Amino acid sequence: MDLPLDGEQRLLRDSSAALFARPAPWPAAAKAGLVGLLADPASGGAGLGLHALALVMEQAGRAAAATPLAAAAAAARALAAGGNAPLAAALLPTVLDGSRLVVPALEDRWGAAARASGAVRLRVGADGQAALGGARAGIAGLDAADGVLVDAAGPAGPVLLHLPCDAPGLRRQVRQGVDGEAVGALTFDEAPVAESAVVVRGASAERLIRGIVDALVVGASAELLGVMDRALEIAVAYAGVRRQFGRLIGAFQALRHRAVDDHVAVEVTRSLLFETARALDEGRARPAMVSALKARASASALRVTKSAIQMHGAVGFTEAHEIGRYFKRAMALAARYGNEAAHRAEYARLEIEPSRV
Repeated sequence: MDLPLDGEQRLLRDSSAALFARPAPWPAAAKAGLVGLLADPASGGAGLGLHALALVMEQAGRAAAATPLAAAAAAARALAAGGNAPLAAALLPTVLDGSRLVVPALEDRWGAAARASGAVRLRVGADGQAALGGARAGIAGLDAADGVLVDAAGPAGPVLLHLPCDAPGLRRQVRQGVDGEAVGALTFDEAPVAESAVVVRGASAERLIRGIVDALVVGASAELLGVMDRALEIAVAYAGVRRQFGRLIGAFQALRHRAVDDHVAVEVTRSLLFETARALDEGRARPAMVSALKARASASALRVTKSAIQMHGAVGFTEAHEIGRYFKRAMALAARYGNEAAHRAEYARLEIEPSRV
C-alpha cells in the first residue's frame, strides 16, 4: 500500500531513513529536530502530530535501530502542554535540542508488567513536604536519561511529575533486553518532590498521561511495522538467490504463499497504524483503536520475522546473519507497552463488553 504523502511528509520519511542508517542515529535525530515532532510550535516544537511520528519511527524499525526518540518526543509534548510554565521554560530548550533526555516512566497498564511496576504514590507529610514512593519497570531509554516524567496518585487525584534521574531517594537499575537495548527500572524511596516538579494535576494530568501512552504505543507499533517490512524484504531477496534441489527456493509454491501472507500482514498493519495515528491527531480516535493497533502490530511482527528466519533455513538461526536482529527487535517491541494478549483483552473490555450492558 502506498500512502498518499505530500512533499513534506516524503521528505520527512526519506531523511529519517538516511538518518537511522547511521551507526549512532540518536544525536543526529535530536539535532534534526525530531524530538520536537509532537510539541507545540509556540514551545519550539514542530507540532506535526502522531502521523509524522509514525513515518519517522517506521524508518527506525526498518534499520532495527533502538532509539529513545518516540519516548523523548512524547515527553517533550507533555512538558510543553503541562501547566508548569517555569519548568517548561527551564527544560524544553535542552530537551528539544537533545542535550537533555527526558523519558516517560508511566504505569504499565497491561499484564504482568503492570503488577511488577505497582503503584506510585505522592504522599504529603504533616510538615507539608511531599515524597514519592513506589516503583516503575520496563522504561526504555532510561540508561541515557537525565530525567523522567512519572505519573502518581496524589492526595487530590492523579499528578504528573518531572524528576531528575539523580534525585535523592531515586534508584535506577538497567538491564540489557533480548535485542540489546537497555531497559530500566526505577524505585522511589520516599523521594522528595518540590512543587516546582509538578507538571500538571487532576483531570488535565489524566488527559496528558493518556496522550503520552498513545504516542508510545503508536511509536512502538510504527517500529514494529518497519521491522517486519524490512525482514520480509530481506527474506524475499534471499529466496531469489538461494538454490535448493536445483531450483531457486523462491520458485516453490509453499514459500510464495507464505511471502504473500506475510505481505498482507504488513500492509494490514500499515493501514491500521496510519489510520489510528490520523484519528488521534484529529481527535476522533476511540481508545480501543490504540489497543487494536498494538495487538495487530505485535502479532504480525512476530509472525513475519519468524517466517523470515524460516525462509533462510539454518543460516537464519545464526548470530552472523542480520535477519536475527529483526526477530529480536520484534520480540522486544511486541512485549513493550502491552503485548498482543493484553491489548486484545483491553480491546474486548472497551468495545465488546460495554455493548452487552
